[in-house]
Amino acid sequence: METQPNCGSVYLEGETRNSAGVPMDGITVRLRWWDNVEYELSGLAGGHSSGKWGFSPLSPDQNRAYQSFILDIVESSSHPVPLSPEWRVEMVDCSQAGQFTNIIFVSSR
Repeated sequence: METQPNCGSVYLEGETRNSAGVPMDGITVRLRWWDNVEYELSGLAGGHSSGKWGFSPLSPDQNRAYQSFILDIVESSSHPVPLSPEWRVEMVDCSQAGQFTNIIFVSSR
């Protein structure tokens, strides 16, 4: 994972890949923080480049507060059974790190 300061719009983005490193489309990525949950499909199914996914979960007035984000791969948004370990991202302040990129989920199959 790579981080950079960004207080304009906090975001998390990455890619889903198969075991050979090839980008995978149509994979459901789940983001949880506080009592919120969002889902995003990777790649073309989610309107991104192949294998890519991304979230911008916070409004500008929330960018400076501590946030703990949890990302994982799930079966689907309607059946959110975890298919991967959780990836935790701790945001202390957007002036230290507000963009979190290159978060890679690799299938073991």
